Amino acid sequence: MEREEIGRRIKLARTDRGLTQGDIAQSIGVAVSTVQRYETGSIEKIKMPVIEAIARALKVNPAWLLGKTESPDPGYPAYKKEENMPDIYLRLAQGAKQMDLSERDINTLLDIARTLKERDKLHDE
Repeated sequence: MEREEIGRRIKLARTDRGLTQGDIAQSIGVAVSTVQRYETGSIEKIKMPVIEAIARALKVNPAWLLGKTESPDPGYPAYKKEENMPDIYLRLAQGAKQMDLSERDINTLLDIARTLKERDKLHDE
């Protein structure tokens, strides 16, 4: 993906959240000029640790910033959609992650949701 498109996505997410370049810079520990260069696409070498830090600060999927996915929602590898996994479980895991629950607690929450669903299936039969 072109650097300009990465910058456009960073700016879009930042402005959607009402944040300034200074907010992002302070959050990730870089100079405001670094954030400006990423947003304008003038950064010479894109560094993955910086992209990941920007994504965390913006609460977006770093893969979306890089154009590797169409969804800006934070995609956490442990909760990527499995085959036959209803979207509700993925949304539940992502929402719990945004609430800063631990991975262990998120997995417990998903197990509870699956157990309740299975109980409902048994009850309906």
